[in-house]
Parts: sequence; C-alpha cells; structure tokens
Amino acid sequence: MLETKTKIELPVPLTQESKAKIGEQMAKTELLINQREVNKKAITNKMSEEIKDLEAELYGLAKQFENNATNAEVECEVKFNTPQQRQKTIIRLDTNEVVKVYDMSEAEVREFEPELFDQPKQEENLFDSVKRIYGVELDYLMPEEDYEGNTYIVNDSSSLEEHETDAENIDPEVLNELMGSLAVKATFADIENLEANTEGVSHFFTAEESAEEVDWFFFKKLEPAITDNEISSDEEKEGLSEYAIPENVEEDKN
Repeated sequence: MLETKTKIELPVPLTQESKAKIGEQMAKTELLINQREVNKKAITNKMSEEIKDLEAELYGLAKQFENNATNAEVECEVKFNTPQQRQKTIIRLDTNEVVKVYDMSEAEVREFEPELFDQPKQEENLFDSVKRIYGVELDYLMPEEDYEGNTYIVNDSSSLEEHETDAENIDPEVLNELMGSLAVKATFADIENLEANTEGVSHFFTAEESAEEVDWFFFKKLEPAITDNEISSDEEKEGLSEYAIPENVEEDKN
C-alpha cells in the first residue's frame, strides 16, 4: 500500500495557556474597536461643524447676491429728540438715509433733558405728612408752635408709657391696632370740630366724651381704607367704632 503524509486544519483542544492568550487578544481588540468608535464620532462632529460653517457662509453669499449689497461699517449720525421727544434717529452719512428710530434710554434722557430731573424736590413738612398719611389737619386742633409735645407716632408700647398712657392695661388686640397710629393731645370738642371739617378720619380715643378734659387721641392711617360697601353686617359696622383706651395713669378723672 502506498502511503503519504499531509497537514489539514482540524479542531485541536486548547490548553489553558492558549485560552489565556486568546482572551488577552480579545480584550485588546475590543479596546481598539472602542477607540476607533470614539475617533469616528469626533471626526463626524468636526465634519458636521465644518459643514454648518460652510452652509452659513453660503447663505451669506446668497443674500449678498440676492440683495446686490454687502454689510460693512458705515459712519452714522445720531439725532436725539428726533423725530419726537425722547426718541433718537440714526442717519447714515454716506446716503443721508434714516436707518432706524429708537426710544431714548433713561440715561440719554437725563443727559439731553436734564431740566426734567434737576427740579428741586419740595420737602414735606410735618403738617403735610400728617394730612397725607392720617387725614388729620392739625391746624383745626392747635397752632403750629404747639405740634411738638402734643403729637407723636406710636411705634411701640414704650411710646405710650412715655406719654402718660398705661400700655399694660390695654387689650393686646387694641394695642396692636394702635401701633403706627398718630397720637394727638386734644379735647373731645376739638376732635368733633376736626371731624366736622375733615373726611375719612378714623381714630381711637382715651378720654371720656367731655368737652373740657384734655387727653390723647389716636388716629389710624388712611390706608387701607374701609368703606361701608365692604362691611356686610351691622355687627361688623359696630365693631369698627372707636376703641376705648385706658385713661392716663397720672390723671385722676372723675
């Protein structure tokens, strides 16, 4: 019998050493694939940005071709308060054409119309402040020279104590209502005269309704104003009447 030898690729079981080498090669190959994917994305993004830039350039060239003009810096003149007050007009000097009309900024108005902002402010005197905030016209109650010492603002309970009113015996709710009120020393007859000549005044009072006795009257601020239309019942209306404040500690009233 005639015999000869040849080599054919056939499955051969792997040794443990061979399997380890193949596993190492697999890991390296997978790493290379991932690196190529990252590079591919970077190149794609770069190319996309370049394409966008080229498209924008093409659009600009197309607009120039369509309009038969290109953008360039042109010297212009700005006219303020033109065509109307507090407006400015931009005119290109190469053709004397109006480019656009804008509203002037506040800074520009101050610069070109300073007289609107440089008016001296009128200082508000005590009488005007009291009338504006409390509606009380003090000239119905006393001469101006008597304001000091006969009027004060109730900022806290110590304000009351300093002016002979026992704050400790005042109901807490009433005391809270008194905060921010205007205190005026007068007679009940004075207050009646005030109310007869002034609208919208709302006050608390400490004295009995006696024309002879002098005491502190506490006026509420005008705001928020409460009108009859906002009061739904007679009980609520009655609850808005003057609060009785304890009499002055140092005065003995009979």
